[in-house]
Amino acid sequence: MSFLQHAGRARAFLLAGFLFAGLSACALVGNGPAPNIYTLTAPDIEAAGGAAGAQLGLSDILTSAAYDTNRIVYKPNPNEIQYFASARWADRAPRMLQGLLIDALDRSGGFAAVSRKGSGISPDYELRLDLRHFGVEDTDEGKTVHITFAARLADYDADEVIASRSFETVSRTDAQGAAALVKVFDSAFADMTRALNDWVQSEIAQRQTGR
Repeated sequence: MSFLQHAGRARAFLLAGFLFAGLSACALVGNGPAPNIYTLTAPDIEAAGGAAGAQLGLSDILTSAAYDTNRIVYKPNPNEIQYFASARWADRAPRMLQGLLIDALDRSGGFAAVSRKGSGISPDYELRLDLRHFGVEDTDEGKTVHITFAARLADYDADEVIASRSFETVSRTDAQGAAALVKVFDSAFADMTRALNDWVQSEIAQRQTGR
């Protein structure tokens, strides 16, 4: 057999080896237990009054890359971000929270309609949210669930911000495991949703009364 034939066979053998190794690596990925999938619930809230005739659009929630994921954030210290290995949100956090807020605000009966911006309705007002914190954090006081929204309410037609406010909740917890921590998230999110609803309706009511 010629030198070229030997070289060709050697290359073919090496290529087959690389392909086999690649397939083996792919097969190993995902062989561990599937992560548990969690979601929060849209709380029942009551209309605050004064904004029942207004249509509200909720823009896509802005956030940093750390929170724009379906992974659950854990911060062992202020300068480090990790993620729970075996737990996931049902959707990217900002997308999940947007859907829950729309559901809760719409069912409150405090608005004529609530929907995602661009969904077909012509809103009177637009709620713009920036998700600043959404994770589990270790602090000097212990483990906490930290959620922060920066909110801006805008007159949709005028594209003018008429009010802004920050909403924050820091819930101290001794909960262990993702399932228990998700319950703390759920309670904190419910409190924040009620506060956000009251604020939005109050601001719209004041705006409509002043016209």
